[in-house]
Amino acid sequence: MRLSFKRDEKATGLSSIASPFRGSSIKRNGNAVGRIRPPHWRTARIYWTVALRIKKTPTTQDPCEWGWIIHPGEHASDEKAREWVKSNWHLINHKYDLAEEKP
Repeated sequence: MRLSFKRDEKATGLSSIASPFRGSSIKRNGNAVGRIRPPHWRTARIYWTVALRIKKTPTTQDPCEWGWIIHPGEHASDEKAREWVKSNWHLINHKYDLAEEKP
């Protein structure tokens, strides 16, 4: 299984003032399975976090087939978060049933 990352495009205009950092998509075989989320002023988060898309059993109250799981780790930069995902990819891939977002 091929692991890759795609950096988000740089924000422009007023949104670039509020969100000067760019996040990244985490991809497995070319399909997005997670995100590296940058710091954000609205949440007062000053570090990067890793969010994974996981499959879940649909219920009558929640018909969505997938949901987000946020890893509790804090990373100083996008590169540090990528390093963490790379070093733990084998465990992530086996522990979670990742939901792929098809292009």
